[in-house]
Amino acid sequence: MAIDYEDAFGYPLRGDGALKRFLVGGGVPSLLTVAVFALIVLSIFLAPVAILILLLAPVWLAVALLLAGYYVRVVRATYDGNEDPPAFGDWQELLVDGGYSVLIGLGYALPLVLLGIVVTVGFVALVGGGAAMGGSDAESAVAALGLLSLLVFSLLSLVVMAYSLAVSYLYPISVCVYADTGDVRSSFSTERLLPVAKSSDYAIAWLVQAGVLFGIQTFVGMLTVILLGYLLYPFLPFATFFVTVAAFYMFAKAYQNEAGLAEAGDAAGDGPPVRDDSQPGTETGY
Repeated sequence: MAIDYEDAFGYPLRGDGALKRFLVGGGVPSLLTVAVFALIVLSIFLAPVAILILLLAPVWLAVALLLAGYYVRVVRATYDGNEDPPAFGDWQELLVDGGYSVLIGLGYALPLVLLGIVVTVGFVALVGGGAAMGGSDAESAVAALGLLSLLVFSLLSLVVMAYSLAVSYLYPISVCVYADTGDVRSSFSTERLLPVAKSSDYAIAWLVQAGVLFGIQTFVGMLTVILLGYLLYPFLPFATFFVTVAAFYMFAKAYQNEAGLAEAGDAAGDGPPVRDDSQPGTETGY
């Protein structure tokens, strides 16, 4: 079944608890953004104030985990056929799901970390070898090393950009898989990822959310030239929360279409399928 995009962007506003959801999902990050900006300005005049920015880091981490867990909850609620977004609450469950969601992201980042280590070790070895040479050989080695470094940097930049784009495309699907199975390892299964990734429903949904977020950030960024954009920064978390909730609703619908969750539930005559809540991370609680 094709995704109704008008319905998707109306989804975050549905239900009686919409105001509370936005106060938590958008308001808390907005307050933290304002607090950090104020502390940065104060630290210009009072250097010791800068340490307070570091003290806010654990708060930022907790909020990020809660929001990541909430997006998992949105996916599960969509699977269960709920027409309204789930409420915040059961904070421990949100933190656990958010932690698993971040773990999936770290799994995708691991190849880049390993690549960086290999390149760094190789570069250090080449520099050490060039330094061990003397006279004109050393100068020739340094020149060749400089050219090689430029070529490697250009190639790696293209690889990193391509890989980052692929990860940004596949990561939401992995979150949908985790929300369905409760298993982080399954989130990297090509058998589960590729059918959804190749579907037009998911591709369009991903392009829509990416385009909307890029448009919002570009618009605010352009307005910073006349300083008006700085006044809009506190509202960015609200817009980001709105778009991300709508996006994961669309991603869940696309995953359902490819994974056959809805059809499986209808065939059984019991509505949407019920996952095994005994698995880690699959407790619903909404």
